[in-house]
Amino acid sequence: MKIKSILLADDHSIVRKGLRIIISDMLGFNDLEEVENCNMLMAALKKRSYTHLVLDMVLPDGHCIEVLPNIKSLYPDLIIAVFSQQEPSPYLSLLAQYGIKKFITKSSPEPVVINGLTDFLNEHKCDLYDGSVKQTPFDTLAQRELEVLHYLLIGNKPGDIANKLNISPQTVHTYTQRIMTKTNTENMVQLQRLAIVCGFINNRYY
Repeated sequence: MKIKSILLADDHSIVRKGLRIIISDMLGFNDLEEVENCNMLMAALKKRSYTHLVLDMVLPDGHCIEVLPNIKSLYPDLIIAVFSQQEPSPYLSLLAQYGIKKFITKSSPEPVVINGLTDFLNEHKCDLYDGSVKQTPFDTLAQRELEVLHYLLIGNKPGDIANKLNISPQTVHTYTQRIMTKTNTENMVQLQRLAIVCGFINNRYY
């Protein structure tokens, strides 16, 4: 049996300690390392091979939407779970398209967290998310539309978004129009307000 090597990426030491207690002391997986931001995460992945990554959605220097495409491209065999305080519903379809195996909210009861990590680390067949999901207008957005939306919400200009996603500014404009049509919004102010209501915007990052 292949030994599981696990990387924990979260900027709160108390969260990492709690995860370590569950994963090591309770579940018996002892090959654990920790990082606290995106730069450290990418450096750790480059330094050695891991089988599993437990990733906070929002880190001090970036959002998982910004690093997951690169991680999945460079390390396609890495099995990833997202452990986050964020509302899951706006992100689940995008995370599924990235191949994320499990989404666990930090506010979940302890047994739910333990069961979720158990399924994830033992690679059991399981649902991406075990809780109830509220429907939002963002659920209809495709992967690229959600990526463009993320960069729009943090204030990036079309040219910057085009460079980051390797598409043309005109394509960014097209995606922006599709986003507004699907969410029934007419401008960025309305789009931002809707994102706040639906939980897409996190005050730590946006």
